Amino acid sequence: MRVRHTGIVEQIGEGSVKVRIVQTSACSECRAKGHCGAAESKEKVVEVYGADVSRLTVGQTVDVVAEQGVAMRAVRLAFAWPFLLMVVVLFAVHAATGNDVAACLAALGALVPYYLIIYYARAKLREKLVFRIE
Repeated sequence: MRVRHTGIVEQIGEGSVKVRIVQTSACSECRAKGHCGAAESKEKVVEVYGADVSRLTVGQTVDVVAEQGVAMRAVRLAFAWPFLLMVVVLFAVHAATGNDVAACLAALGALVPYYLIIYYARAKLREKLVFRIE
């Protein structure tokens, strides 16, 4: 199963294409619709790497496609793992200190290194979270 969005080529760069995708009715049938950033907004710009830029022009309508596994991996990285991290830290700090405020602050603070790691690992993630243009 694939996640497919129709979009318009906004910008063509060297080795990448920026496509403005528009929410379509297909989002209503997707299992990840409640967690997908593309489904939450009317328009979103997606950068597609490794596309054949010679056959594309700015303003052209294209389909941006991702495999279902890619979409689910993105949902896990963006939502599931951070939630699990927060819950574990919340209960661990509360059990260790008995302080609700410290537990809440520690749980929120645990997200800072998590998202910093995601940010600095974006080049590797880009290789695994692949979109294609059809």
